[in-house]
Amino acid sequence: MSDQAQADSHSDSLCSSQVRGGRHLLVLSSAGKPIFSLQHGDETSVADLAALVAAIVSFVQRGGDEIRHVRAGATSLAFLVRGPLYLVASSSCADTVPYLSRQLAALHAQLLSVLTSKVEEVFARNAGFDLRSLLGGTDRALQRMLRGATSSPSLLLQAPPAMRAPPALRGELTRRLRRNRPAPLLFAVLLGHGRLLTALRGQRAALGASDLLPLLNAISEAAEGGEGG
Repeated sequence: MSDQAQADSHSDSLCSSQVRGGRHLLVLSSAGKPIFSLQHGDETSVADLAALVAAIVSFVQRGGDEIRHVRAGATSLAFLVRGPLYLVASSSCADTVPYLSRQLAALHAQLLSVLTSKVEEVFARNAGFDLRSLLGGTDRALQRMLRGATSSPSLLLQAPPAMRAPPALRGELTRRLRRNRPAPLLFAVLLGHGRLLTALRGQRAALGASDLLPLLNAISEAAEGGEGG
């Protein structure tokens, strides 16, 4: 069997037998260990899927290439490889590959906001480490972000949700933030009900949507968790 035929066989198996019925997102390690899963079966089936995804990514990498997306009938799959982390999204809901890829990038950013760069150090020491032990209860924030992607245009448009306010009020809040901002402070963000009112940043520091969206999501999840407790 040729390399291309083997790759096609792997992809057909992934699409037809493992990821059917709407949307599914999976994060795994390069060793095939599942880290996070949204909307997919029991733990055994998730582990089997993670092992299959790791095998596909590894197979393509050995050929000197990088897998980015696969189409199988009405199902689209997008892949994102970031060091020891593999992320894959599938959809049979007419989602475009660029949109699935954007969800994976947002999911990766949210993970890094929790794990920081230590994740690569952990896997360098032990490739088979179960990263779920470091996530704690933050998987709820990941689920919240991904479910919100289907009901809010923020992720699609890369635009943090803004709280409606008169321009004069927003301007006054910005001025007060600037006057009371300590010199060493790099960023200042003012929120109202989980939505952005105004933000300040240093002259040489960037604060884009890819930074704000994970931050807003984490804060909203923490606030909702506190109310629930």
